[in-house]
Amino acid sequence: MSFDLYDLTCDYLESPIGIDSKNPLFAWKMVCEKSNTIQTAWKIQVSSDGVTVWDSGKVDDCQSFGIIYAGTPLESGKCYIWHLQVWNNHGDFAVAEGCFEMALLYPSDWVVKWVEPTQLPAYNEPSMDFHKIMKDGFVELDKIKMQPAQMIRYTFSLPMKEINRARAYATAHGIYQLDINGDKIGDLELTPGNTEYPVYLQYQVYDITKNIISGKNALCMTVGDGWYCGKVGLVGRSCQYGDRIAGIFQLEVEFVDGTKQIFGSDDTCKSTDGPIRYADLFVGQKYDATIECRACSKPDFDDADWNSVFVKDYGYDNLRAEFGEPVKVCEEFKPKAVYKSPRGEWIVDTGQIMAGRVRMRIKGEKGNVVTLEHTETVDKEGNYLYNMFGRFINQTDTYILSGKGDEVYEPRFTFHGFRYIRVTGYPGIPTKDDFDVQVIQSDLVKTGEFSCSDERLNQLQRNIFWSQRSNMISIPTDCPQREKAGWTGDVQVFARTACFNMDMRAFFTRWLRNVRLAQKDDGQIPIVVPYWKAYHPGGVLHGNTHTSSGWGDVATVLPWALYTAYGDKQFLLENYEMMKRWVEYIRYTARTELPENSGNLTDERRERMKYLWNTNFHFGDWLAPSVTVDPETGDVSPIYSAFSTMDIVPSCFFAYSTQLLATAAQELGHYKDVEEYESLLKNIKHAFADEYVDEQGHLPKELQGLYVLALKFSLIPKEKIPGAVSKLVALIEENENRLDTGFMSIPFLLDVLQDNGRIDVAYNLLFQDKCPSWLYAVKMGATSIWEAWQAILEDGTPTIVSYNHYAFGCVGEWMYRTIGGLKAMKPGYKHFVISPNPAEQLTWAEIKYDSVHGSIGSMWKKSEDDICIEVNVPVNTTATIFVPGKNNRILFNGKEINYDYNKGIMVGSGAYTLIGKI
Repeated sequence: MSFDLYDLTCDYLESPIGIDSKNPLFAWKMVCEKSNTIQTAWKIQVSSDGVTVWDSGKVDDCQSFGIIYAGTPLESGKCYIWHLQVWNNHGDFAVAEGCFEMALLYPSDWVVKWVEPTQLPAYNEPSMDFHKIMKDGFVELDKIKMQPAQMIRYTFSLPMKEINRARAYATAHGIYQLDINGDKIGDLELTPGNTEYPVYLQYQVYDITKNIISGKNALCMTVGDGWYCGKVGLVGRSCQYGDRIAGIFQLEVEFVDGTKQIFGSDDTCKSTDGPIRYADLFVGQKYDATIECRACSKPDFDDADWNSVFVKDYGYDNLRAEFGEPVKVCEEFKPKAVYKSPRGEWIVDTGQIMAGRVRMRIKGEKGNVVTLEHTETVDKEGNYLYNMFGRFINQTDTYILSGKGDEVYEPRFTFHGFRYIRVTGYPGIPTKDDFDVQVIQSDLVKTGEFSCSDERLNQLQRNIFWSQRSNMISIPTDCPQREKAGWTGDVQVFARTACFNMDMRAFFTRWLRNVRLAQKDDGQIPIVVPYWKAYHPGGVLHGNTHTSSGWGDVATVLPWALYTAYGDKQFLLENYEMMKRWVEYIRYTARTELPENSGNLTDERRERMKYLWNTNFHFGDWLAPSVTVDPETGDVSPIYSAFSTMDIVPSCFFAYSTQLLATAAQELGHYKDVEEYESLLKNIKHAFADEYVDEQGHLPKELQGLYVLALKFSLIPKEKIPGAVSKLVALIEENENRLDTGFMSIPFLLDVLQDNGRIDVAYNLLFQDKCPSWLYAVKMGATSIWEAWQAILEDGTPTIVSYNHYAFGCVGEWMYRTIGGLKAMKPGYKHFVISPNPAEQLTWAEIKYDSVHGSIGSMWKKSEDDICIEVNVPVNTTATIFVPGKNNRILFNGKEINYDYNKGIMVGSGAYTLIGKI
């Protein structure tokens, strides 16, 4: 009987090249033909050049992930082999090997220099009032002040001897691409990624062994503005970190004879601008093929007229090797159609709202100009319609033909959020064969699947997945077109669904590093991370704070979501102090500030206010439908939902974050903190109930979202819960069984109903297809998750909002847990429950989830009287299976068993089929 190991990873990646963790994490998965298999022991040996640097010895433990390296210090640039041995409870033994390579562990490992091309500084765009931008902030392309990308050329010679191994370490102030001896190096996109540059700038490691030769060589680094000095965010502020692009690259070559050579960027480099006349993440890219110089990375290229560079002392302390999955082109496909609109314009319809770009094939005369304008929607007649508001969000790529026969244009220094492209100036008639659609995302592994008998829910799941992949580009973003910013509230809302759909461990670990670095001295967590100047107070926030309830709470919500999904306490250990500082910021604010116009307070109420977070601006239950419509104009205005709910929502999240902190403290053994924060939570609950909950369990404002939050976070006294639930249900029914929840309450809406015995109402909401609802968007043809419930009106009129926001897609996690029935009972699904809740509207449903232990599967199918459940339980886990209904006659793998529907049946690893009465 086989017992095998697979998916060996180091720092969450298989055979990573270039990590700088001094104590990397090891993990593996197991498969065994025998049922009820548990790992009983493991042993890891790490070696380099035949020398063992760590021997763990045989460890009697069932842990198969989050194993921390504990050997002698690892060395920069070295390759290591790790040999794994695992034993199980059946007496079986398995072995496997993995490898990893270190990057540059210390600033002193850098021996090259930062170089800055001769260039004009980027134009520092002045601030503009947010409301003016919303009204008329769009700027025509020819009126935007831009500067060209720069090329940095470097030549070097290698001795005439055999090369064993060669690496390039590179990064930039801006977005860069490396070419050596005429070839592009690697398949990475948008390097070095989006981070808190002054304190955390990633560099990439490339294997260039096959790209260099003995004798003369040349390297060319092309650098565009990127996040460093480009025009970012809704308000289009530029120069977030500086106004000049720069680059650094270090080459290390080892020869077969054991010698080594280290060299790279220095004052011998030369620079010039070139065919990329500008490259901006929001504006787009302009490429002039008439001045193309494809040979500039070849050794014999004449660079006599190129400029010298400036050597700069930007230091190395903020440089870190790229952690986690890089951004890549992860999928290519042909457009759905190319058609001429009623206005006579050529439109490319990709068939899918997405993030990425197109590769265009073209042939024409020298100097012809072709523009590609990207948008997410067209009007009812099929005409091009730009659906974004904002400054410099042109999403337009421009190509000037060289006239040298067949040409290919593939913009590499920008990406867009789109489905449709208006093509202007194309010579001849464009066809689908002239375009390739390229999907760009961080190269995350898909881990979750959901399908069922209702194709509408299947489309909803596809929409959720597409919006996730569109908004996982280096950082978790709100949308891939208008802002491309790391809005913390969106992540907080969607985290649990994200962790089901994809393996988010490395991605979120990296982003949380940035969150910790962006946290203010007083504990505030900014509304976006990285915290661009474009979003500092005066940008989009009201008042002088940097944070908002529900947004800053990502500091507690995300680490806990990662721990429960993946079972590794490292997520809590790394972020515990940040979690604590965040809660202490809220506590200090509540204790020291009183809301405006609070009047004369009694001593009792003044004491109560110390436990209510009710000052400063907050986004509240953002985009709750009934309070986002301007009563004077009828226009949708999200700010109304903020002002209508921000007096109560913050205190709800004060309680939530305090609860999560106390629970994390318990898991980590910080028992004094447990006592401290459980006491604080108790006071918050009492204060909330006294201030906001009346005798019937009603709140002062009749909004679904406020009831959902108060109930979810246990802020309604126990004896008043029935009244609150009845009121919530009444509000839903009065709204014709339609939801009226915004960003902060939507993740909990269906759970609150289900937990309080009203799963019937939850299913009514899920299967509702009138606006606002999840299936309304599906009915209207959505291929992604909309920012606003009514993005397309019932008459088919599209509105000016984002069509690719994942926040409302958080319903995915509820579908997996409730329809599919998969619930983690121990962190990382070490023990889980399969307990489907079949809706009347469904006849079957199936989920698959690749957990940290292996693949979990659950599929149920019902007939008129019976239900069949098929379950797969991975090695090293156990599960409790519940069959819907209350009939004790159950067939388990073909045999009748005694079954208690209150307890279910507990099983170990293996495949199981259960058949029972509904």
